Amino acid sequence: LGTALLHLGESAQALPLLREAESLAARRHGAGSGDTLSIRVDAATAIDAATSPGEAERELREILALADASGSETAVAQASVALMSVLEAQARIDE
Repeated sequence: LGTALLHLGESAQALPLLREAESLAARRHGAGSGDTLSIRVDAATAIDAATSPGEAERELREILALADASGSETAVAQASVALMSVLEAQARIDE
């Protein structure tokens, strides 16, 4: 539901649901699992739209490092695309 709300542009409503899903996924699969990291990417995207791009950038860079360390190529790709979007919105795409 959180991801659906996020894609409908309802970031503020999506964020608490995504944080709850992240917590559940971490307990079930581990904090570094691809599933958990994918949920974190969605939550970071909601943070960007709901509050501040700086917070989203920090979260996405952390997720990217964890995904890279865990070998989750899907989570690396998702975090990279989301980070590029955040940087693009700030006219910082060259970073």
